[in-house]
Amino acid sequence: GQTGSGKTHVFDLLNRKTKLRVLEDGKQQVQVVGLQEREVKCVEDVLKLIDIGNSCRVKELTVDPTAAGDVRPIMHHPPNQIDDLETQWGVGSSPQRDDLKLLCEQNEEEVSPQLFTFHEAVSQMVEMEE
Repeated sequence: GQTGSGKTHVFDLLNRKTKLRVLEDGKQQVQVVGLQEREVKCVEDVLKLIDIGNSCRVKELTVDPTAAGDVRPIMHHPPNQIDDLETQWGVGSSPQRDDLKLLCEQNEEEVSPQLFTFHEAVSQMVEMEE
């Protein structure tokens, strides 16, 4: 369904499909209420969490694929913490880091400054590891 139509539902796939609420605060920043945070220390941690979330999502879709609508997994990461990624994964000043910042800036216009899709983020992190 369309956002704001009452038909859009957001679930935490890493926390027993807990239903979440996506709200905008007074500073026009998106806040995901009820989201359980998981700390990751390397790309492998991210990939493992993605596998867990995808397996939950795939099981749900196979039950009734017509009810799925437009399903998009997302990862919540504040862009102001991109420097933490530099420290955690030793990216330093590199084209990959610049690409990741650009990715966040592009998605800020499309979605919000705090949300971007799993596959884009992971592909950037995998490139950083290589």
